[in-house]
Amino acid sequence: MREKVDICGISKTHWKDQGHFHTEHHNIYMSGGANRGRNGIAFLVSRRIAQTVHSYEPINDRIIKITLAARPRNLHLVQVYMPTGDAPDEEIESIYGDVEDLLRNIPSKELIIGDFNAKVGKVEGAHLRGTGGAFGLGVRNERGERLIQFAVENELAIMNTMFQHHPRRLSTWISPNKEYQNQIDYMMIKKRWRTSIRNVKAKPGTDCDSDHKLLLGAFSIKFHFLKRGKNRR
Repeated sequence: MREKVDICGISKTHWKDQGHFHTEHHNIYMSGGANRGRNGIAFLVSRRIAQTVHSYEPINDRIIKITLAARPRNLHLVQVYMPTGDAPDEEIESIYGDVEDLLRNIPSKELIIGDFNAKVGKVEGAHLRGTGGAFGLGVRNERGERLIQFAVENELAIMNTMFQHHPRRLSTWISPNKEYQNQIDYMMIKKRWRTSIRNVKAKPGTDCDSDHKLLLGAFSIKFHFLKRGKNRR
């Protein structure tokens, strides 16, 4: 990945096991399954902010949390990888349940990002005020309805529906034949903190070897750089 990004959530890594390791430019925190080839999820943290990592928590091969030291409150990032639309409802509900269990134990500021394999479209109406915006792409599907329900119940704002961009910067996935584009990856934050996100947009043409585009978010945050050399898990 050539983009200058301080922290990046990745889905479908196909890495097994859990742990973290370092490369020349990033610290990588991963959560995989017992077998290589299924699912897998990770965070890449640039060396520039590596000392802000307070802790990380690998939940399973579809959910991981990382905590960054910040002021006045720490920032908790949760990366989620939802199954495709043909997965059984029971599997979808189980993952949402795991995420909600995790959120109940987060004391302050959280950001949820990931591949939700859902289309929410425009999020409008008085009953959804603050949950989303008018710039969602496409027509809402059943999984999109479930994602909106999740956002409402957890007081989350779906941020990449709130910024006006060209459709190619709203779509996050493109079909292999380049014929279809959808918005199925999302960035969500507690409504009370939504003004800390200045912009969210997809980056077409990013060299990341995926049919998904890189979803970029710009934040206003004051990091607290920790002195200790090891991250707690």
